[in-house]
Amino acid sequence: MNRDIVKRVKRCIKSGLDEKAYTILRANTTYLSMRDLSVIARYMIGRMIYAPKVIQYIYHESKYTDKFEKRALTEKLIIFSHACQTAHIDVIRVLLRDEQAESIVRSFGILEHAASNGRIEIVRILLKTSMFSPNRLGTSMIEASKKGHLAAVRLLYDERIEKKYINDSMSYSCSRSYVDIVKYFLYETSYRPNNIDTFDHIGAAIRLNKIDVIKLLLEDERTDSIIKPAIAVAKSNRRTEILKLFEGRVRDELGNIVMF
Repeated sequence: MNRDIVKRVKRCIKSGLDEKAYTILRANTTYLSMRDLSVIARYMIGRMIYAPKVIQYIYHESKYTDKFEKRALTEKLIIFSHACQTAHIDVIRVLLRDEQAESIVRSFGILEHAASNGRIEIVRILLKTSMFSPNRLGTSMIEASKKGHLAAVRLLYDERIEKKYINDSMSYSCSRSYVDIVKYFLYETSYRPNNIDTFDHIGAAIRLNKIDVIKLLLEDERTDSIIKPAIAVAKSNRRTEILKLFEGRVRDELGNIVMF
């Protein structure tokens, strides 16, 4: 192992001197073993400090991937995931040049990871460069909805997401008070929930006492058909304040307006 060269490269990476680290690697190609490159790769992963040019050298220009195929695949997957967290777009672009990139992106939840972290540019890049299954697109929208990332939800909805995933995304948004996402589904898309779906959405909001979401759902005329079962949920969960929102929306057997 050439410790001196490895130390110099590490110092450059730590100091953000990506180009200098790359130059050192290129100048010392004949002296560096594949294990030296492994140490450098693990150094970046351990500290979540990624130098795009160094990554390019290790995985594209050297024979590292040929020597340590399984290790390289694992490292690239970790780097992909970390880059999605930190919005390191340059690193993503470098990794996408890799011949293994498409299989990594499509198989290991990279799109979900980017959507969950609200990394819009990375989601956009991934959607342009890879073909994803309906399941992968749908679960990515759900992950974005769980964290309230409306921009990511918009991008993924444009990919013609199947309705069952939209239902789940809507339910998570209702239960977590992401009003902007709820409004988006109700008023800016062609999404039309049936009675069961609507009851699931308002039921989730009632159980978790999300009053702002319930007020929004009550503005939608489709909610009228599930008012009575929604009131039953509110009563069973002792949501007095929510019950008051239903006043005037339902009549008893004699036609009298029910007050709570």
